[in-house]
Amino acid sequence: MIVDRQYGFLKEIMVAPISRPSIVFGKALGISTAAIIQGVILLLLSFIVGVTMTPVIFVLSFLFMIPLSVGLAGVGLLIASFTDSLEGFNLIMSFVVLPMFLLSGALFPVTGLPSILQGAVYLDPLTYGVDGLRHIILGYGAIPTYIDVIVVVVFALVLILASAFMFTRREQELM
Repeated sequence: MIVDRQYGFLKEIMVAPISRPSIVFGKALGISTAAIIQGVILLLLSFIVGVTMTPVIFVLSFLFMIPLSVGLAGVGLLIASFTDSLEGFNLIMSFVVLPMFLLSGALFPVTGLPSILQGAVYLDPLTYGVDGLRHIILGYGAIPTYIDVIVVVVFALVLILASAFMFTRREQELM
């Protein structure tokens, strides 16, 4: 979005007879598609680390990755709507993505943490994505699967709608 804005491509898109939110939704779907392809490649290579991948597990993981990737794309698009430079975007994303990743439970179990850190972990929507995928692929998780699904879907909806709103508002201010 920032590169499109810098090189004038966004201006060309803005004159098209489509709504501003549909531009954001299209960008989010493009970003999500790339993320899902990367996830599918990792799922296909899971046998290397000894993970058994059945067709059911593969399909459930794929379906769970869709709202998760859309929500994370929404985070990036929301931040991109506030920044004008790629350097500023990368700086802000580092401050957002790194804590999300470190608190998600992807590197350590979240059940043995001190209570103050557990509060931060359970506020992180990526925790529910990691836990949901862990439950689907390995068969165990710290949080019930239905809660993981609900949180990830709500996260995706809220972030995409917020990024569409902010993008529309920001572009109207620039015009």
